Amino acid sequence: MKMRKIFAGIMAAALLTTVLVSSAFAGSGFTAVGYQKLLERAFTGGASTTTFQVGLTSTAITGSTTAVSGLTEPSGLGYSRATVTQNTNSSTGWPTSAASGTGWLLTAAPIIWTATGTWTTTVTTAFITDGTNVLAWVDLSTPRALQNNDVLTVNFSLKLAN
Repeated sequence: MKMRKIFAGIMAAALLTTVLVSSAFAGSGFTAVGYQKLLERAFTGGASTTTFQVGLTSTAITGSTTAVSGLTEPSGLGYSRATVTQNTNSSTGWPTSAASGTGWLLTAAPIIWTATGTWTTTVTTAFITDGTNVLAWVDLSTPRALQNNDVLTVNFSLKLAN
């Protein structure tokens, strides 16, 4: 009985967590699959993803979004998903890990796209994926239709807090 109460407390705390990139952004969060992967890895020893990808899309993402295959991403012209590895490397990983208010904040190395032509997709959202599943997302502060030589930099942070 005591273990059930402890587990219920952990689950209640997990349900109160959010991903915050910035209060200036309209929408952001972990998807249900993102929460599942996070909790299974932390509490059941589930499979660990060591390489993540950050991408851009024009598709609205919500907590119930699951598959990357349902997203509309730019095609070519300087766009491809950026790789972010499970490490603290300042150019490819998550170099910042620190307490933040009542939670913990992880920030990825800046991700930079430079258009080599005019993108026909106006991107509205950045997302993080394990290659198959959308794990988390943030709406861009302004939709972007990149022109030749335009640069878009995304600073992706994940914050767990209650």
